[in-house]
Amino acid sequence: MYLKDCLEFLESWEIGWQEEKQNENEKDGVECLCTKIEKGKYSATNMLEDLRQEPSGYFENFCRISATDFEYLLNKIGPVIAKNDTNMRDSIPVQERLAVTLRFLATGDSFKSLSYLFKFSPQTVSRCVGDVCRALIHELKRRNKGVYNRGTQERIFNYRLSRARRVVENVFGILSSVFRIFRKPILLEPPRVTEITMTCVLLHNFYAKVEHLD
Repeated sequence: MYLKDCLEFLESWEIGWQEEKQNENEKDGVECLCTKIEKGKYSATNMLEDLRQEPSGYFENFCRISATDFEYLLNKIGPVIAKNDTNMRDSIPVQERLAVTLRFLATGDSFKSLSYLFKFSPQTVSRCVGDVCRALIHELKRRNKGVYNRGTQERIFNYRLSRARRVVENVFGILSSVFRIFRKPILLEPPRVTEITMTCVLLHNFYAKVEHLD
């Protein structure tokens, strides 16, 4: 009887020790993660840098653009979308402004959902998307020689050619395969939808030219 009690005690002690050790390991892992993502110590900029270092194309999947092309666009529109720091708070870095816009176009996630990921308010996400879309339209239109002013012979020719070829459905299918924002209703004002659509079209042309050069 005594031996049986001793064996049961040792068995229960071993199980308790293993559970305690497992809890300590889990606690250490959680504390490490919490320390890493603690506000002010793990920002969206840190997240983008981690994605760049991943070898499996995580960054391109996240932004729908390679890290090289991301830097190219950032250098072009960075000075336009940059904001000054204030006494109340630091400005949002330009790479985060561009990234949240590209992520919005790629997924169609709500501004509120993106605010959790990038750690700034939905209103700020909305302003970033508007500013970056306008900057991209201005820059990529300048870069794309196939876009002409209204009333010119080239513009009229392009319009008639597009109407004759009847490729609207194909274009929409191509756009929605990359920019999933077109797979659901866009709950924004018409002028914002126009900006977003134009941005996606110009980004698609930009991607196509870059892939052709590669």
